[in-house]
Parts: sequence; C-alpha cells; structure tokens
Amino acid sequence: MNASLASNEVRPGRRIFDTRPNKALDADHLHLVLEGYPHLDPLINIAERGIAVQWGNGLTPRCPPPKNHGSFRRYLPAITKALRSSHDSGQYMIINTDFLDLWSDVICSPFEAVENLNVDPSAEVRPIHDLSFPKGDAVNDAFRVDSVPKLRFRSVAAIEHRIEHLVEAGYAGRIRMLKGDVKTAFRH
Repeated sequence: MNASLASNEVRPGRRIFDTRPNKALDADHLHLVLEGYPHLDPLINIAERGIAVQWGNGLTPRCPPPKNHGSFRRYLPAITKALRSSHDSGQYMIINTDFLDLWSDVICSPFEAVENLNVDPSAEVRPIHDLSFPKGDAVNDAFRVDSVPKLRFRSVAAIEHRIEHLVEAGYAGRIRMLKGDVKTAFRH
C-alpha cells in the first residue's frame, strides 16, 4: 500500500491540507456584508487562508490508537451511524488503521458518545472527539494557544439587552431570533 497523506482528497476538490475551517466562507461576500467592520482585513485573511496553528513538542503518535470511551462502545450502533454520516458530509475522514503504519505523524484521539435530549440513545447520539485525552499526551496538550487569535465572546445577555433597547426605543418591526442545534452551529 502506498498512500501519501498530502496526495489524498477528503472529497473531490478538497484537500486534507486545506486549513480553512469553513470552505464555504466567501471573501467577496464578507467584504459586502461587513463593510466598515474594523477587523475586516484579518477576517478576510482567515476566510482565504485559514489559521495555521502551531504545535508544541511532546505529542507523539501512538500505535495502537487510544481506546474509545465506554460510552462509545455502549452506543456503538448509533455512533457508527453518526460517524458514517459525518464521513459522508466531509466532517470526518475515517480510514483503515493500516494507514497509520504509512502516516507515522497522524495523532489519534478517542471518541465518546453523548446522549441527545428527548432521543433514544440506541438510535441517535452525538459523537465527541476527545482532544484532551490521554492526559499529558493529547492534541490539546500540544496546541499553542498563542498561535491563534484570541476569541472574545459576548454573553447571551447582550442579546437580551439589545432586544430590550429596541423595545424601549419604540422599534415597531418584528424582532426575530435565529435558533438551531448546537451540532450544526459548531460544524461551521
């Protein structure tokens, strides 16, 4: 078997080394909708080139890979279904473990399964890729936080304050809130 990690495509036209987190980000569209935004240039740079993270020393590939969490084995049929769906959509690349002999620099992390609310876990669970295990030799342990932009999130209370401000200011239009599932939000 002869396969180079860099020569393989996850999906047609989408190479593995493409570091952009969301291939659907369109720099021209961002220019249009975010005109005047003070941080537009760095955002466009991220959309076009992605973020090249840096890694510290100490992370070593393990063969065989670490075992998955007990929840993964407990809900195996549901997790298999979820992983197949994620593979088909391009979210995960699932390979045969024989490739690990050829790709010596690939780091494997365990999976776990989390039950969804109001859903039978034998039918559907949410797979979680545990990047913080095993302790001391996990992907998160080697990640250099200072190599990526610092993210600052405003509390959900900011939405509440904005709605209250609009109401108090006499806004006559409809106020709508977009809701969705967390799984889809984190994919993008």
